[in-house]
Amino acid sequence: MDVRAGKGGSRELLLLLLAALMVACGKTGDTGQTPASDTFQTTRASIQTWLTDVRDEGPIISAAELKETILDDWDHQKEYYQIVSVRSPDDYRHAGHIPHAINIYWVQTVTDESLARLDSTRTLILYCYYGHGSMISATILGLLGYQCYSLDLGMMNWNLDALVKEPWDRQADHEIETGATRAMESYPAPVLTGHRTGARSIILEMARAYFSGEGSPVIRSDDVKTLVDGWDRKETEYQLVDVRSKEDY
Repeated sequence: MDVRAGKGGSRELLLLLLAALMVACGKTGDTGQTPASDTFQTTRASIQTWLTDVRDEGPIISAAELKETILDDWDHQKEYYQIVSVRSPDDYRHAGHIPHAINIYWVQTVTDESLARLDSTRTLILYCYYGHGSMISATILGLLGYQCYSLDLGMMNWNLDALVKEPWDRQADHEIETGATRAMESYPAPVLTGHRTGARSIILEMARAYFSGEGSPVIRSDDVKTLVDGWDRKETEYQLVDVRSKEDY
């Protein structure tokens, strides 16, 4: 995605990810043993509790804070933190990584092998390229009970030589509008199907289904612009949602 913000953009991705998880579980095609409405309400209540807990400061850590308060004092801080690169294994090995970081590729966040490598007694600090993959991983792990932070803007904000990808050029200038657009209809919640009960088990099952999908959950700003330009043909297929504050909207 070309347009990247700092903490605000990460929070937006977090909320959109939660919506995607809900929808993904509704597409599993499983017959399920738990009533769909009960599954949805159980999951929603757990997610809302987590969102309330992280609302004030958000699950974001800056590069400066990571370096100055944690890495520069690693001998004293290592018992409290675990650093995780969620970039590809090749980039972890060949492009360099933040000191003391282990590697778990973001699409493998909730495999049994990956979870066995994560210390639930320490705070996890996850990072990727621009902050998208680590925010997805941190959100899901946070919902599973881990204490997590995502590195703001990822490796782009840590070391450009190790970024591998092109850094954002800050040239976003697509059209905006200031009038309010309101949803004109009420829609039913997605149908969640599965065999699990209890919020954590349901979320774990949902996350594994989500990660088994194809492609990236991040869309480029140019692609969104194409949708907007052809909105008369696309409005039955897509819904655009601004999850920033009402004031910023």
